[in-house]
Amino acid sequence: MDDAEITKLGELEKTHWWYVERRNILRRELPPLSESRMALDIGAAVGANTEVLASRGWLATGIDTNLVAAKAIFARGFPGMLASACSLPFADSSVGLVVAYDVLEHIPDDLQAASEIFRVLRPGGHFLVSVPCDMRLLSAHCLCL
Repeated sequence: MDDAEITKLGELEKTHWWYVERRNILRRELPPLSESRMALDIGAAVGANTEVLASRGWLATGIDTNLVAAKAIFARGFPGMLASACSLPFADSSVGLVVAYDVLEHIPDDLQAASEIFRVLRPGGHFLVSVPCDMRLLSAHCLCL
């Protein structure tokens, strides 16, 4: 996403029913804390889902390819990392939870991104993912250039 869209999204997600309900679903579906309390929010934008993870006790890091997004996550009080899902800067089997909501469909090499996610997940870790049910809902954003 470009900088202007990140800023717009930051305002929209506060009250728009879609984003509010997505966070409610995330709260409801979160697995219990594991031995590895580390969680990654891939494509975090401004960090609303990162905040949900942290509120449930996870050591959450928001990851995005946009510097404005990473700074917005940091401004919320959470680690915000400028990184690609295709090359995650985390050790093998070090993460207990990965969340990627409406992200994988924007990555040209989604197989590489999925491979990286499963590389960093610990055995028994959890991966919460969503993608559009219809590709006509896909926008032109791209995370892995």
